[in-house]
Amino acid sequence: MLDYKSDLLAGDDLAAAAQRRVRERYAVQARLYAIAADRLRGPRRLAGLLFAFIRHDLVVPVRIAEDTLATWSDWLARIAETAETAAPAAAAGLAAPAPPLTLAAPAALLTLAAPGRELRP
Repeated sequence: MLDYKSDLLAGDDLAAAAQRRVRERYAVQARLYAIAADRLRGPRRLAGLLFAFIRHDLVVPVRIAEDTLATWSDWLARIAETAETAAPAAAAGLAAPAPPLTLAAPAALLTLAAPGRELRP
């Protein structure tokens, strides 16, 4: 699954900034995308997610293992259960601890290619 991001990243190490951004701002989105993609994938294996920062030609891969999907699905089920049983005011502050994302090592980051060019590591 590929998600294009138009975020403007700052700093000397844009690859590290992109990974931080995915971890800090897109962790819940990554979990929800992975759970949805898993439900739609049929017999195919979901290898992971890609967050493409198009302004900087960077892609941050998020690895998805079978046990990761199970953990994230349990996390979502706990949130849903809390929302169904808690008072509306309490449900607004859902704070089920989110399982961590597993980002690829910085060396595994990809750069985006312009149309007609291949992706390069």
